[in-house]
Amino acid sequence: MAAAASTRIFNVVFPRTLKNHVLLHPILGHELGHAAVSVPSKKVIADRIFNILKVGSPLSDVDQFTNWLRSIGMTLPDTVSPQIAGYWLEEFFCDIFGLLLLGPAFVGAHGTLLSVLDPGGKVAGQRHPPVRTRVRLVKIVLDELGWRTEIDAILNSVDPTLPRMWQFLDDANIDEPWVQLLKDDQIRAAVKELIRCKADFGNVFYQPCDQYIIKELALQTFESIPPVRQQDFESDDLHLHALDFRCILLAGWICWGMVEAASANNLKFVDVNRLCEQAILQQRAIHLQLEYTK
Repeated sequence: MAAAASTRIFNVVFPRTLKNHVLLHPILGHELGHAAVSVPSKKVIADRIFNILKVGSPLSDVDQFTNWLRSIGMTLPDTVSPQIAGYWLEEFFCDIFGLLLLGPAFVGAHGTLLSVLDPGGKVAGQRHPPVRTRVRLVKIVLDELGWRTEIDAILNSVDPTLPRMWQFLDDANIDEPWVQLLKDDQIRAAVKELIRCKADFGNVFYQPCDQYIIKELALQTFESIPPVRQQDFESDDLHLHALDFRCILLAGWICWGMVEAASANNLKFVDVNRLCEQAILQQRAIHLQLEYTK
């Protein structure tokens, strides 16, 4: 009973209507970041990230941040500014945490859902910074990790004429006050610090999958085949392959980028989600079988 009493349970809310849209589920990585911040031992790490992000930015000084808020048309009592800064820093931390936890698939979910909430990306709230600010942060993190370069290489190997994935990331990198709140160097330093502390989070951060495997999975999905690694037969024996579900989600997003660029493919976003959901369920069965046969 003592062990059960010490177990912490966190409720992470996700719209039921999107339960089968697995390509959007990586946004839960952001919500898990909020849960992590509520744990005292993890809050210490989060506070270090907050301090790194604040250096050299308007967030480091109450008066400076108040003036910055006014420059984007947000007029509030001065006493509210420090509270808003705290909320925004936690949002930035959770975006970095979510990307490290769920991998590049987080970018697609993050950009898609936030663009629905605020298509212009310029609205600042007391608890949430402008979408464009957050999208730019995600772009810097993705570039720092080298993951966008890997995705570009995969697309280029499929078809050099394919457009770059998630071009909305580049649209956010413009010289406007709500975009330039955080300095690039501070974002990169925050990423490095959080990676340094990965053991404190159980070493669960995403590890990049083999580019060849991701390419094959994306091509399978493009052909309406669930993105599960092909099962090889040798001497009548079935060879099952372990595969991280986060790789399936990335392959799904790459496939969707290919679909958007193609004129002859009839796949819809819901179809790609369905194929990825089937693959995740099948892969779970493969994992159970591999565990059973150890």
